[in-house]
Amino acid sequence: MVCLIFYKNEIKRLKINLVKDYKLEISDLKEFDEIVLGTGVLPKKINIKGQDDVDFVYDYQDVFSSKVSLGNKIAIIGAGGIGFNMAEYISSSGISPTLNITKWMEKWGVVDPEKERGGVLPKSEITLNTSSKEIFLLQRKNEKLGKRLGKTTGWIHRKSLEKKNVKMFAGVKYEQINSDGLLISFGKEKKDLQTLKVDSIIICAGQNSEISLVEKLNINKINHHIISGAKVVNELDAKSAIDQGCRLVAKL
Repeated sequence: MVCLIFYKNEIKRLKINLVKDYKLEISDLKEFDEIVLGTGVLPKKINIKGQDDVDFVYDYQDVFSSKVSLGNKIAIIGAGGIGFNMAEYISSSGISPTLNITKWMEKWGVVDPEKERGGVLPKSEITLNTSSKEIFLLQRKNEKLGKRLGKTTGWIHRKSLEKKNVKMFAGVKYEQINSDGLLISFGKEKKDLQTLKVDSIIICAGQNSEISLVEKLNINKINHHIISGAKVVNELDAKSAIDQGCRLVAKL
């Protein structure tokens, strides 16, 4: 939140012309000497039999649209950083405890050290903030969910979702989507064939660089630079994006 306020103030101070909700055309760019594409990423699409026959399959960006109303039983396909964040967001009723200090302290049992030794409540006194929604977090790889998350924070994400009774499955094969929900099996042998009776399915299976303008820029021989997720989609984070932007501007 502090960073957001800082950048808003900087845009105002530096008199940057910020244009939002505008579909850019190649003709808009021909008057500029330098063009930097920081267009980010788009959700990666996957194909599961039957997904086009139902209306409750969404990509992770759809969830933040006012037009989407999730049900009470949700399957999240993909258990990378995006999948874990989505599960946390949904199970917290769309309110992140990392942005609400009171909610965060209640979640982890943190209190005033004058009230409790060490500033942490005994485990038996910590209120379990279970979610009102039934959530399944699924991944294809047959390994521990969250294994590739940050070494110092991955366990926190796993523990947080466990406390909210989020069900986590690895080694999943997505067989079919139908009106009853998501049909899955496990392993090469397709063991334990079962239907998860969900009313919402969210695809969090990664992302692709958004470079739809690049071909047009090349055809029109317009000089441009590509940074952030538009350049490299793996290991995307705000820190590296800002770093790339700063280094590029220093050269221009």
